[in-house]
Amino acid sequence: MKQITAFILILMVTANTFGQNHRDSINVDQYNITIDVSDFTTYVLYGNTEIIFQPVDGDIHEVAFDLYAYTIDSVFLNNEKIEVYSYNDTVISFLPASPITSGQIDTCHIYYHGIPSAEPAYGWGGVHHGSSMIFNMGVAIEDVPHGFGRGWFPCIDNFTDRAYYKINVITQPNHRAIASGVLDEVADYGTDKKIWKWNLAQTSPTYLVSFAAGEFTLNTMNYSGETTSFPIEIYALGGDSAAAANTFADVPEMISLYEDLFGPYHWDKAGYTVVNFNSGAMEHLTNIAYPSYALSTNQSDQTLVAHELSHHWFGNLVTCEKAEHMWLNEGWASYCEALYMEHFFGKDAYNSYVTSNQRDVVSSAHDADGGYWALSDIPLDLTYSTTVYDKGALIVHNLRQYMGDELFFPAVKHYLATLAENTASSADLRDMLMESSGMDLTGFFNTWVFNGGFPQYVVDSVIVDGTDVLVGVSQQSIGREYFGDQNKVQINFVDEDWNVVSDWITFDGESGTHLFSPGIEPVMTILDLYNKTADAVFDSYKVLNNLSYYSPTGTSVTIYPQELTDSVFIHVAQMWSGPKDAGISANGLEPIDLPYWRISFDAVGTFSAKTRFIYNTIGHDQLNLTDEDSLVLIYRPDSRSEWGIPQHGNYGNLGSGSLKLEYLRPGDYAIAKWQGAVNIKEPDVKTLNVWPNPFINGCYFELPNYSKVEIRVYNINGQVVDNMFLDNHSKQYYYNASELNSGVYFYEILHKDRPYSSGRIIKM
Repeated sequence: MKQITAFILILMVTANTFGQNHRDSINVDQYNITIDVSDFTTYVLYGNTEIIFQPVDGDIHEVAFDLYAYTIDSVFLNNEKIEVYSYNDTVISFLPASPITSGQIDTCHIYYHGIPSAEPAYGWGGVHHGSSMIFNMGVAIEDVPHGFGRGWFPCIDNFTDRAYYKINVITQPNHRAIASGVLDEVADYGTDKKIWKWNLAQTSPTYLVSFAAGEFTLNTMNYSGETTSFPIEIYALGGDSAAAANTFADVPEMISLYEDLFGPYHWDKAGYTVVNFNSGAMEHLTNIAYPSYALSTNQSDQTLVAHELSHHWFGNLVTCEKAEHMWLNEGWASYCEALYMEHFFGKDAYNSYVTSNQRDVVSSAHDADGGYWALSDIPLDLTYSTTVYDKGALIVHNLRQYMGDELFFPAVKHYLATLAENTASSADLRDMLMESSGMDLTGFFNTWVFNGGFPQYVVDSVIVDGTDVLVGVSQQSIGREYFGDQNKVQINFVDEDWNVVSDWITFDGESGTHLFSPGIEPVMTILDLYNKTADAVFDSYKVLNNLSYYSPTGTSVTIYPQELTDSVFIHVAQMWSGPKDAGISANGLEPIDLPYWRISFDAVGTFSAKTRFIYNTIGHDQLNLTDEDSLVLIYRPDSRSEWGIPQHGNYGNLGSGSLKLEYLRPGDYAIAKWQGAVNIKEPDVKTLNVWPNPFINGCYFELPNYSKVEIRVYNINGQVVDNMFLDNHSKQYYYNASELNSGVYFYEILHKDRPYSSGRIIKM
């Protein structure tokens, strides 16, 4: 850099101030980049970049470009050498002889050299080199701005400035250079080098263009779709070429899948370059940088192949307008992994992929990212976070189910086609989808995109009158105080033959009711049986036909059938947040804000089961538990009933552990604290006799020595079918069950609303 006088120092201060907003002032039309990467001894890169640009809006008095950690050799503006410029290893800036006016097109030529490097803090974005190759990764994980084109050429490094590119790479004679676009020419360069001339005929932001050079081999496939045909180029070192051919064998079918769902592939070629990188892949336009460690055909690696390819629609074709909307790139590409699973392995594989992601996101994303963040306007330090990738994918799943495939996919095509080679915000996506579908998505985006946290939807009440069913549903807020409107959740009605009829309930605010006529008389009413809405509820269902235990993934429950003469349809739901009355003490019990469960089942023949519920209070300081608190499993048949302690349940300690249940009944189970429980004995658990059992018309109940007791009888679905209030009774009570149908029932004997004894009775 030339010597700078005091006058020029003043200009430097001005330049540094300008450098903070130069990315908003200059629009680049084209970059013509030439780099010499033939030196594999010192790894010095020699570059010169021609930048054809114009002002964004109004005159500019100073020109500045981003370039990271090089030595500047010279700068020219319109072929006139700039003698005085400022460079601080981050931004190079200078004053033109006269202001550049609106509409004026100028050309800046910058010559530079140096050993290229990666972003300083994280070491992900930038140029990486070794004995066998040199290549770039186009984004910085921690450095801001996140685009890192500045790691190898001077540029306007943001997401919104799109330009055309010609990229010339000079290499050793035995090396091959790959870059974004198509290869126009390979020629000798001097006596002992080659130059590889690449041309990107579509526009791109700086972070998506790339280069790589080394002893790469080329394997070419061809794709022919309904409207497009182009080559697929796979570059790898010789030792990786066979594995690369296997890894990318399904890429043509992946392209066909995404074209069918999202519209034509927009670019002149598709391609992957296998690089020696141990921290992931990068969706460079037509030249995806793919890590050698992930060369395989297993599902986890194939989803990576699919993820990066899908960016050529989400991120590359339509780019988030700023990093705070990164879920439009990464969340959608992550969801495309699920679409890959659905296409190649079927709907069950898709559902498993989504529910596994749901469990991870709801249970741990807030810990990983330090809070329950909204997808839109996420902080810059969380641009590449679990919330953006995994929660983003989850919300796209919810959006698809909310709209339905017949509206969702055409609307997404409309969004991508309308904003092709442009940028978008979360609001732009919403508006484009609404414009195409005619569906009001305001409530959905407010609930799932513009607010953090999650809703937790539960059924509060079910009243069955023949084939008419009145259902009440409510939402709890997890990680937020917001209650969304235009909620839409699927309701599933199951009849005695286990036929399922599905419908949707919509409501605004905290709760809503709806009268359904499903055409069947349901024995079970389940919310979101098929996980159409991935909220803060983890659930699973299965038909059991033997005594093997059932432990639905992610629900912290294991069911151990003890008797099963035929089969049972069983549904288990774990609500991530505690019940609504968590923290409210009643009858000496205080449900705590830990996950709780709802178990529904319908059996053919006799069914009984023991159950184990796993809990963990570690890290839940908000529970305010003390050493005097003891934990106990509590039960209620439905949301309208009071909690009680099920007979033959057990107590637990603080920390982590499990609570066992001797007799499983349909209903809700939760964890409660019982202050001072050390001074309270468990209810008398002596067996109270019931005889005869089984019976034909009725049976006798032995009663405890209390003046007032209540006997409740439940059917196998947890519904109260009979109850008797006894005052000044004898030691036994005859129960006339002639009105009951044959089958298995549960009884509960209560004193002061507290369960004293329970068990099972069978009417022949």
